[in-house]
Parts: sequence; C-alpha cells; structure tokens
Amino acid sequence: MDAHTHDAKAHDSVYILGLEEVLAGKAVEQSFCAGLHPWELSKLPQGMSVEQVLAPFRGSADFVAIGETGLDHLRPDPALQLRIFLEHWRLSESWQKPLVLHCVRAQSEIIALLKKHPAAMPWLWHAASIPLPQLEQLLGLHPQLHFSFGPREIRRANFQAMWELIPPQRRLIESDDSG
Repeated sequence: MDAHTHDAKAHDSVYILGLEEVLAGKAVEQSFCAGLHPWELSKLPQGMSVEQVLAPFRGSADFVAIGETGLDHLRPDPALQLRIFLEHWRLSESWQKPLVLHCVRAQSEIIALLKKHPAAMPWLWHAASIPLPQLEQLLGLHPQLHFSFGPREIRRANFQAMWELIPPQRRLIESDDSG
C-alpha cells in the first residue's frame, strides 16, 4: 500500500486531500487524510480553526488520518506553523486519528515537543530524512511513530542506515507527489 500520495487516481493508497478539497469539505471514496499543509497556511480563511476546517470529514469511514501538517523551516511564519500543528495534534488525540507529519529541518522542535507532551496516537513522519542521532531519539520518544519514504528519500546518503535503524513494522513506502 502507498502510505502517502497526492494522486487521487492511485489505488490501494492513502490520498492526501489538497487545500481546495479540504476547504470545500470534499471527501473522496478511498482512504484519505485531511489537514492544513504548512506551505498553504496563508490561504486559511481568517478566523477559522483547524477543527472547523476538518469537521466535515470527521464522520467519514475513509478519513483515516489528520494531516499532512507540521513544521517547515524553509517556509515563512514559524509561529503560525507551530500553532496550526499543535491544533492538528490536539485533534488527532481527541478524535483518535493518526497524525501525518511534514517536517523540514525542524526535527529538534518535534523532539522537544514530544519530550514535553508524549503523543498517544500513531504518527506517520512522511518523506522521512532525519539525521541518525535524532532518529534514535524519536524512536525512543514515540513508540507509534512510523516513517514513510518516497523516491527522493530512498536516494539520500543516509537512507540505508535509517532503514536499518527503524523497526520493520514502523517503515512504509510512499509515492508522495512523484507520480
């Protein structure tokens, strides 16, 4: 199974709804995730909470996880990213849904947050590319943290070492936006 795709036509996959689909409350007839990607937070309607945006999906049997959400140090407004990420995390816990994490150069922040507030629900760290010392910390901090790898991650220099460090039941493959 493809753990993370942006291709709505992909079969046997978990589809990540795009922002327009999320804001329209438009579900699909396959397993899907809904959330606010850190790249698109400036498009969030003024005054809307993450819960208001995601509420239309809550009753759908195909709504399998919240996200993709997270922190991306290559994008502006880290304070807004953190606030929205924490809202997603709170919903993940209260709605009993896994969380799909987008994290770019923010592993230290995620580690610090998990040390203060352990997560109860499973997380999927999508497009995982993490230095080994931080990966070891994350594995110890969250026993239900899974990692998915797409074509870009598989070509990275530390991929083999990461793959071997992660327990097999916590490794997944994704196509992401590669087609």
